[in-house]
Amino acid sequence: MEDNLSGNKNNGIDVKRMLRFALYGLTAVIAIVVVVLIAGGLGETIAPSEDIGQVVASQFDKNAVIAEIRYDPQLTFASAGDVALANGKTWKPIRNNLFKKSKDGDTILFDETIVGRVIQFNSDWVYAQNEGDDRVLASLAEDSRAAEKLKEKGGAEKLAFHTLSIGEFARAGNRYYVLTKEQYTKAGSGVVTPVESVYVYQLIPAGDTLLISDFEELIA
Repeated sequence: MEDNLSGNKNNGIDVKRMLRFALYGLTAVIAIVVVVLIAGGLGETIAPSEDIGQVVASQFDKNAVIAEIRYDPQLTFASAGDVALANGKTWKPIRNNLFKKSKDGDTILFDETIVGRVIQFNSDWVYAQNEGDDRVLASLAEDSRAAEKLKEKGGAEKLAFHTLSIGEFARAGNRYYVLTKEQYTKAGSGVVTPVESVYVYQLIPAGDTLLISDFEELIA
């Protein structure tokens, strides 16, 4: 009888000990989650900018050769028609403008990153066409379709880029998109050709930035 009582008592102590350890473990997990949320900015929401024109202006330092860069509210996905890059997915607005927090704690926003990347790409593209400079590749995701299409975008002509208009941003799945209208002049073999094209660019996360992984020319 005493042995049974002793065994039951020991079992009770073991159960209490196990519960205590479990509670300690749960507390530790909660603490880790809180630290991650604070450090990484997860769960934080930043509304999209109401002044996209100002967002565009904030990224002018990415440009070296484009004569004019502006925001065009008429460039919308609703008016873009069928876009192959969407792959049947529905365009959705970017409701949380927070892309991520950098290691230094800086806030990185989707709209600024998207606009800056597209401006940088097109400015560097002109250098690639006119001088054979390959800096434009830094804006492209490695081994992406964008790298393949870049060879076709300008042909062999020299360029004078007049106006880059930035339109609506959107997301579809885990990809991010922006519409642009590009007005430039191509010159080659004694022929000068004015060009006006509408493009949709697809971007994907890469570290603390977004890189262009694909783009599609639409009917202007």
